[in-house]
Amino acid sequence: MCVVFTNCGFMALPLLDALYGSYGLFLGSAFIAVNNVLLWSYGVSQLCRDTAKAQKIRNAILNPGTVSLAIGLVFFLTPLNLPQIPATCISYLASLNTPIAMIILGAFLAQCNLRSCFQDKQVYWVTALRLLILPLITLGIFLLLPLDSVLRNSMLISSAAPVAMACSMFGQVYGTDYLFSTRAVAVSTILSALSIPALIALSGLLGG
Repeated sequence: MCVVFTNCGFMALPLLDALYGSYGLFLGSAFIAVNNVLLWSYGVSQLCRDTAKAQKIRNAILNPGTVSLAIGLVFFLTPLNLPQIPATCISYLASLNTPIAMIILGAFLAQCNLRSCFQDKQVYWVTALRLLILPLITLGIFLLLPLDSVLRNSMLISSAAPVAMACSMFGQVYGTDYLFSTRAVAVSTILSALSIPALIALSGLLGG
């Protein structure tokens, strides 16, 4: 789960906004929508392998991620607008998303020995897959497709983001080793400051 899912919201969106403006944010939001649906379906199934198959299917269809996406698509694809008061409430809730996630991650990190984050060899293997191997495979596929550089780089940045903080939160909820996920989030986030610029430069060098 740490390898598959990226921190495409908290890490990728600010970078996309700085590089490509509203168009980059729109592309990043599309990536987040797909990521969230898979997170609440495939991701949860990986953490609940002992659950009955029928329950897994039900959880994959009816969960906060897919239901909220369906509601959001209705408003995106139609001229419907929420009244001002509920729209303002949702806007305030959205603004709390990043701070609350950071507080939760900080609480998890407080339970870890910071030195142990950099001594866990498996964390480095997961980080290498998350930050280098999968993004390089993604870039290779994108270079074979007729994509403009903004679209290619926007998807590359989203796919090259560090381990999703949701892995730690979901791990704690479903009773798995959430402290390992927390170590992976910490190490991959630090190293992504080097890997993401390098991947963007490589994309520009190979694809123009």
